[in-house]
Amino acid sequence: MLDSLLAHEGAQVSAIGDNGLFVPMPPGLPPHRCTLVSGASSGLDLVEPSDLTTVIEAWERARANGVATVRVHPVGRPDTEVTMHLVDARHRVGVYLGIIVGDRTDEPVVPAHDDTPRPRVAFVRKNQLAVFTAVDGALTRILGWTADELIGTRSLELVHPEDRQRAVANWMDMLGTSGASHRVRLRHRHRDGSWVWFEVTNTNRLEDPEGPHVVTEMVDVSAETSAQEAFRASELLLHRLAETFPSGVLQLQAGGRVGYRNARLGEILGYEIESVEDLLAAVTEPDRLRAVLTGATSTGRDADLEVDVTPVDRTPRRVLIAVRPLVARTDQPTATRTPPEILLCISDITQASQLRAELTRRATHDDLTGCLSRAAVLDVLRDPQDPEESLTLLYIDLDGFKEINDTYGHDAGDHLLRTVAERLGTACRGGDVVGRLGGDEFLVVLRGISDTESAMTTARRIVDQVRLPVELEDRVVLPSLSIGVVWQPSAVDQSSEHLIALADNAMYRSKNENRCRPSLADAAIRPGDPS
Repeated sequence: MLDSLLAHEGAQVSAIGDNGLFVPMPPGLPPHRCTLVSGASSGLDLVEPSDLTTVIEAWERARANGVATVRVHPVGRPDTEVTMHLVDARHRVGVYLGIIVGDRTDEPVVPAHDDTPRPRVAFVRKNQLAVFTAVDGALTRILGWTADELIGTRSLELVHPEDRQRAVANWMDMLGTSGASHRVRLRHRHRDGSWVWFEVTNTNRLEDPEGPHVVTEMVDVSAETSAQEAFRASELLLHRLAETFPSGVLQLQAGGRVGYRNARLGEILGYEIESVEDLLAAVTEPDRLRAVLTGATSTGRDADLEVDVTPVDRTPRRVLIAVRPLVARTDQPTATRTPPEILLCISDITQASQLRAELTRRATHDDLTGCLSRAAVLDVLRDPQDPEESLTLLYIDLDGFKEINDTYGHDAGDHLLRTVAERLGTACRGGDVVGRLGGDEFLVVLRGISDTESAMTTARRIVDQVRLPVELEDRVVLPSLSIGVVWQPSAVDQSSEHLIALADNAMYRSKNENRCRPSLADAAIRPGDPS
C-alpha cells in the first residue's frame, strides 16, 4: 500500500514523528514524482478548522492500526476535498508518513501562513559534524531560512557568538554516548538578523544501521526567555532603586522573617535588622508599632506611624514608618486568609519633625516670653481635657509697665516681662497653663482647685512668688501686679470668652481697690444676666 501511494503522481508527502509533529524526511524520500510538504508543523496546519477533529481521530487510528485514510478540506480551499493517508512506516524508514492525494494536483496543500501562528517546535537532522542534512518546514518558518539555505550549513554558524562555547560543549557530551540526549539553550540567527532562543535537544543516533545521524528537537522559547529577561531587568531595576532610595526599605515575610532590606535601613535605625523583633527593639514605642503591623497583616490596609529610635552612641532620631501590605487577600474568609507580606518604608524625619515642632511652637507661643499665645490659651479653654473638672482663671496685669518702658527702655521692659513669665511658670503646677494675652497682661489657667477659698490662696501664693525684686540696669524694681480670679466648679458652666471677661473685671477691681491683692470675680453671673 505504501509503495502504491508513493507512486501516485503529485502526491504530497510529510514525515511524522511519534508525537504527531512533522520531522525531517528520511534519506531517499519522497520519490521524485511526489512533493515534500513544507511550512507546516503538523497535519493540523494543512486543513480547514472544521476538519481538525477528523485529522486527530485519523492519527489515533494510524497509531493503533498502522494506517488511516480520511477526506479533508485543504486550508484556504473549503470547497475542495483531498484524501489524507496516514501510514506507520517506522519499520521501513523510522517515521510515520502523511500522504495527500488531491483531485487537483496542480495546487499543493500548504498552510495559510498569514492566518496560522508560527510553530514553536521544529525537528532537524545533522551529521556528526553538526551539519544540517534535513530540516522540516517548522524551522524554516521560525527562522526564515529556506531548506536549501540550511541544508549543508553547520548549525554552529547560526548560533550566537556568546553561546557557541556552550553549544560545542553540549554537542561533544552528546557524541560521547550512543543514544544519549543532551539539552541546551542557544540563540540562533533569524534571516532578518534578529536572534531566536531555542531549547535544543540533540539525540545521538550515529550508530543507526540505516544511516548515522543526530536528531535535533528545537523548541522556540523566545517568548519565555524574553519574559524571564524582562523579569530579571525589573528585579535589577527595583533593587537599584531600593539601594539608591533615601529611605530604608524592609520586607517582612510571614512569621516576621526579613525577606529584603536595603543598606539605608541600617544607617537610619543604627541597627542591623534580622527580624521583626529587631525592628521592635529599635523603636521607643514597640507596642504601637506591633499593633500597626498586626492590623496591617489582618486587614491588608496601609498604615503610617511616627516613632523615635535610639541608636547606640547616636542622637535619637524621629522616623516615619509607612506600612504597606504587599498582598491583601481580603476576598478570603478570615479563618483561611493568607497573611500578606509587608513592605516597610522608613524615612528619617528628624529635621522635619523638629521644624514642625518649631513652627507649632511659634504658632502657639509668644516669642518674647515663651508663654502660650492668646489664641492658644483660648483653645485650651474651649477644649478642656476634662469638662467636669473645676476651672480657675487668674487674669494678671503688670502695674506701671508703661513707666518702666519709658524710663528704662524697651529692652528693660522686655526683661521684666520675661522674668514675670518665668516666675509664673515656676509658681504653677505641671498641668497648669500660662498665657500672654498681649502687652503686659497674662492669663493663668488652673485645674482641680476645690473651691473659691483655695483659688484665692493659690492666687496669693503666685503673687508672692512673682512679686520679688527684679534688676533693671542700675536699679532694682519690685513688680506690682493686679490680679482677677474666677473659679468655676466645671469647665462647662461658662463660655471661655465670658470667663475671661469676668476675670478682666475682677483684675480692674484689684487695680483700683487693692493693688497686689487678688480680687475674686462674681462667677455666678451668666451671659445675658444684668450686671
